[in-house]
Amino acid sequence: MRRLALALTVLAGLAVTPARADQVSVAQAREIGVTALMQGRTDLAEEVATGLLQRDPKDAFAHLLLARVRAAQNRPEEARRALRHAFRAADKPMHKFQAAQMAARLAYEDDSLTAAQIWLRRSLAFAPTKQHEQVVVRDYRILRAKNPLHFDMDVSIAPSSNVNNGAESAVSVIEGLPFVGQLSPSAQALAGTVATAEARVRFRLAGSPQARTDASVTLGTRQVRLNAASRAAAPTVTDDDLSSITAEVGLTHLRKLGPVSLRGEASVARSWQNGAPRQDVVTTGLTFGRAISDGLSLQGGISRDWRIVQPNRAQDQQGWTARGGLGFALAQGGKLDLAVTYRVADSGDANRRSDRWLAYASYRPKDSIGPADVALRLGAAGEGFPDYAVGLFAVPGGRNDQTWFANVDMVFTEYDYGGFAPSVTLSAQRTTSNVSHFTSSQMAISLGIRSAF
Repeated sequence: MRRLALALTVLAGLAVTPARADQVSVAQAREIGVTALMQGRTDLAEEVATGLLQRDPKDAFAHLLLARVRAAQNRPEEARRALRHAFRAADKPMHKFQAAQMAARLAYEDDSLTAAQIWLRRSLAFAPTKQHEQVVVRDYRILRAKNPLHFDMDVSIAPSSNVNNGAESAVSVIEGLPFVGQLSPSAQALAGTVATAEARVRFRLAGSPQARTDASVTLGTRQVRLNAASRAAAPTVTDDDLSSITAEVGLTHLRKLGPVSLRGEASVARSWQNGAPRQDVVTTGLTFGRAISDGLSLQGGISRDWRIVQPNRAQDQQGWTARGGLGFALAQGGKLDLAVTYRVADSGDANRRSDRWLAYASYRPKDSIGPADVALRLGAAGEGFPDYAVGLFAVPGGRNDQTWFANVDMVFTEYDYGGFAPSVTLSAQRTTSNVSHFTSSQMAISLGIRSAF
């Protein structure tokens, strides 16, 4: 404290002994340190910060002052270390906000854009006003556009009435055949909980105002836990039998050609089940988008995929998919999207030859409903298997499935922390089929965490 006392005496111009300078309050010392820094007296401000830390090593203000001194002295690594101490030690939201904001600025100046984004998210949780929050979100979006490295992550957990996509009835009926069978418990709907997580890393390989090329890696998992009743009903089915892990690498190229935006992509993915490879998927595709008017946009595309089944290669499948859609910006401010998809698949396995169509409408209101941003989706799908057979018996007319589904998606942006908000998705689905094994229904409530911006 003697060094602090002498520093305060010199700065204040007080003709006093060090003992009297020791009587300067902590608040006065802090004010003197800030004044010294503003006057360019970094040596003196350093003396003040060091003295305050000798008095209290957890003084967040002193750590923050020292960080500003180190930054002014062009010692960024020591400044960042002081800011980490300041953020941990701070017991006031404003001090945490200031430390995180300064750390973000230093990281940006050092071209560490990912670190700057992380610090901006941390500062958001302690922003003192809505205006400060808006500025942080704006700065984050600017950094995200500049940063060639981008991370995405989604996590959810969902209690479900049908985690295995099983039949709703134990009776097996095939329309057109005079047989009635009995489905095993494992083929019927089993209830439980599904937890999913997906992490995606994207890196910009090249970019310009008119074009961009990205490489990406995606890792995902779907983990199922059966409830007690399902375990008792189907003791031979384990959680691992219904769980999976996926990995994907991809390459995407985006380009603007006048009013048209094009997107070409290719990816290779593998999934595992019970620790063994289950399926490999190779996909290539091209999509386009165009604004027709201020309130109307058009999208479309085509893709080709190859699905390699392990270990039974006889079930390999190749498919073509075409899609199209319209987007409407409504007069009252909401957004309405209409989309349709058609896929045709061929395979050496007659039961995997199919064609499928899907159509849906989604609506997103302009304003939040209560504390949540809400999106609604309603749709239908149909899938036909013209050569489908059960054992030795061909299904008359082939197998035909019809599905209806609805989702209500809510993201509670009012309760976000660091830019991450809780989400709830309510979903219902009903499938009917002329092969009753595939008639099923499912209801689920999914709880998750998403980025709010």
